[in-house]
Amino acid sequence: MEEHLSLAEAAERLGISERTARRWIKSGKLRAYKPGRDYWIPESALTELVEESEVSPKEQAPPPEPSLFNGTLDERRFAEIGELLERRHARRLRQVENPNDPHFRDAAAAANWIADVQEEADEVIRWIIEHGEALAGTWEDLGMMAGVALFAETPVWLGEQRLEALGEPDELTARRQKKTAANLEESRQQLETAVNG
Repeated sequence: MEEHLSLAEAAERLGISERTARRWIKSGKLRAYKPGRDYWIPESALTELVEESEVSPKEQAPPPEPSLFNGTLDERRFAEIGELLERRHARRLRQVENPNDPHFRDAAAAANWIADVQEEADEVIRWIIEHGEALAGTWEDLGMMAGVALFAETPVWLGEQRLEALGEPDELTARRQKKTAANLEESRQQLETAVNG
């Protein structure tokens, strides 16, 4: 018989909040049963969700959103984004360097933290590819912005060292971490191509 997880267990395994898990259940994104008051999520539902969310590199990207900058150079916005990235980087370093940080209570939590950092970096890089030239003004400025966007490398490396000390995460969490690492690497290559021509 297939193992069923509680809402809290499923949310932890997916690295999301219970509230998000409830929303996903109500929207049909996450399959669950509610025989009484509590939700029960089959193990296979988690696997299906992860597999459905995997992105194939050959898939057509959705059309880009219209630029927020209307083609004008906005140096103040460029500086604000750089400062935001620096603050995020500092926060992630504080988390990974704190021996009592709850993100590193066990291997699954650590692997989910690493995947979150990788997803965040991937989103930033994809945004820079889409909007960066209008924001930075030149490809040289974009190259500097790309350097700031690679902020995730040090926290991820430190997080991987902590994960190694904690042991192996469960299969689903390990798969998520590998998927986010592959997506991030693909985005980095696209950014390098865009900056270097």
